[in-house]
Amino acid sequence: MKSVPLKEWTYDEFLALPEGGPYRYEILDGELYMTPSPNSRHQEISGNLFAMIWTHLRSNPFGKVFAAPYDVVFSRDPLQVAEPDLVFVSKSHASIITEKNIQGVPDF
Repeated sequence: MKSVPLKEWTYDEFLALPEGGPYRYEILDGELYMTPSPNSRHQEISGNLFAMIWTHLRSNPFGKVFAAPYDVVFSRDPLQVAEPDLVFVSKSHASIITEKNIQGVPDF
């Protein structure tokens, strides 16, 4: 994991970072981190887990599952934006799901 020197990042600046390329971006404790994209095995496992959870939720709709890339904005002060591989939000916490991202802590 590679980090960029500390500065006060805003979510708008985060959104302006270039998409694609060799890195994905996350901001943790206000510091920008660039990590390489996952390898094939990682993607295979993540995809299989997503498919199993999604299939289960089709018959038991108690929440929603999302796969990366999808931002989770844990907090704005300091800015904490991550891109977890998988995210689950229960119906009781559905208000944190917005058009652009998740605003808050998902269930997992």
